Amino acid sequence: GINAEYMGIIDDGGHGMAMQQVTMATLMDYVKPGGVLIIEDLLTSYGNVKPTTTFTMELMLDWIQGDPNNALEANPYGVVNIMKDIEHMVFYNELLVIKKK
Repeated sequence: GINAEYMGIIDDGGHGMAMQQVTMATLMDYVKPGGVLIIEDLLTSYGNVKPTTTFTMELMLDWIQGDPNNALEANPYGVVNIMKDIEHMVFYNELLVIKKK
């Protein structure tokens, strides 16, 4: 099991869509309730490329805007599994801050 829990984690990993989404699904388990997970460089996975998976930003916006089915169908990386644990999300220029319930 997971023993370590943190109030805040900043993802400074891969910038590809799949890498960001795997990171989100994995690291959220390590965030304490009330803590935050910060995903940076969102725009590097949202550009003039043919996506191999749903853009990370688009996936999270679909969920926020009440289209969880699209988010579910689009994401094979486990991000939808953490959505029940999210209190709220704040988007900045190239950053997503996720607060855990």
